[in-house]
Amino acid sequence: MARGGFTRNARPGMTGEASGGLPSYRRWRARALGMATDRIERRLVLELAAPKAGMRALDVGCGDGELSREIHRRTGECIGIDRDPAMIDQARRPVRGEKHGPFLVGDGARLPFADGAFDLLIAVTVLCVAPERNGVIDEMVRVLRPGGRLVIGELGAWSLWAMVRRWRGIFGNPLWRNAHFFTPDDLRRRLRRSGLEIKEMRGAVYYPPCDLAARLCAPFDLHFSRLLGPLGAAFLAVAAEKTPSGSTPTFRSREPSGRPLSIFLLLFDFFTHLCPIASDSNVKFKPLG
Repeated sequence: MARGGFTRNARPGMTGEASGGLPSYRRWRARALGMATDRIERRLVLELAAPKAGMRALDVGCGDGELSREIHRRTGECIGIDRDPAMIDQARRPVRGEKHGPFLVGDGARLPFADGAFDLLIAVTVLCVAPERNGVIDEMVRVLRPGGRLVIGELGAWSLWAMVRRWRGIFGNPLWRNAHFFTPDDLRRRLRRSGLEIKEMRGAVYYPPCDLAARLCAPFDLHFSRLLGPLGAAFLAVAAEKTPSGSTPTFRSREPSGRPLSIFLLLFDFFTHLCPIASDSNVKFKPLG
């Protein structure tokens, strides 16, 4: 959601064109690619988060607050925090007939909350541009109560989106030169080291980054997710819980071992869906960590 992080998940499409400011959010959402991608990613994050009434939630890197508002509607309490004052100003805008929690300007690596203050934390496309990735995770774990749930959405390394963006980085785009793309193992390792027990990891957005592919393939994205798991996904989402002090985190794998099939599909997409790539080369992300 670009969010204080990356993708315009409304961050306009979490995998999309992250934090380039409000104009870039609006341009992203106006496109077929942005609308379809945003819907898929938001649905996945909400499914893994499973927000319920009475939960105290925190949306780290909330961007313009759209996801925070949705979580607030379900829990009754959700705080949004982002380091970009312009985004927070937009998030605070009044919406007729709708209540929302407070929106704060703050840093994901230095959260202004007490230990164990939240039941649920959401962080979408934050770590990919954070200078202190492990520090941001540790800080989120600190403010999460034991048994509380953390849902992280990040950019997958094994996707056509990542391939295109890496090439842009090689040819001088500073955003993509410095962005971090996550493999499933990388995400698991970082979360485990912070004392989290991984409950589920899922992938989304298997189509190439162009409007035509989104129109044709987005309706079938859930089927690809069930078949491939996080392999080949442009967007990875993981749900983890904070373990009691001293316990050993475990991981229950629910993903198929389909890497060869994933690579085949990526190559197939590349050669059969040649179409204009999402023109996000001028979009700039704002690191949250």
